[in-house]
Parts: sequence; structure tokens; C-alpha cells
Amino acid sequence: MRRYAGTALETRSGRFDVTSRDRIPRNLRFLTAKGQVVIRVTNSRDASRIARYNNAVRKYLMTGETAGLQPYAGKSIRAGGATYEFVTDPAALNRLARAGEVHVLDIYAPAGGAL
Repeated sequence: MRRYAGTALETRSGRFDVTSRDRIPRNLRFLTAKGQVVIRVTNSRDASRIARYNNAVRKYLMTGETAGLQPYAGKSIRAGGATYEFVTDPAALNRLARAGEVHVLDIYAPAGGAL
């Protein structure tokens, strides 16, 4: 287990336990103003932030409610030496959804990191 989930596990009282954060790299889909891209995040905090953002986008697209997008307005995330801004403009999200660029059910990128 240590080989595959090293930093996500710790030993407590002789048993493995999951840590609150890990440093396991993962390729995730990220929605930009130009469409989906694959970014490589190197910790669970960034991965969780992207997942919460995707949930807010999905809720907006299903209900029209924008309140969940507000915490991401003007915010960005750094990954792979680049900065990616969260898309929160309803018009832009609608345009991207109509173009088929929004994939909110699965944030993990396919093997190889290509879309």
C-alpha cells in the first residue's frame, strides 16, 4: 500500500490511516474560458477545490443557481507552472456547455492526460 499511496497514509497505533491531505499527483479536467484542459495537480487540496468548483458548475447548469460559483469569482489555481482562472460567468458557462466542453461527472482525465 505504501508503494501506491505513500503520502496518503500514515501509521497510527500500528494501523494504516488516511491522512487529511496527500501529495499524490493526478491529472484532472479543468474548465477554462476556451474549453476543457488537462492539468496536473500535486496535492489533494487542489484536487478537492477543483471538484467543489465542478459541483458548483453542475448545479448552475442544472438549476441556474449562481450562488455556488461566487466563491470562485476572480480566483485561479496554479498547476504545472501555469495559472488557470475559474470560469464563473454564466454566459461563458452556457456557451461552453452548448459546445460540449463541460464534463462535470468525471473530473479525472483519461489515461495519458489527453481529452
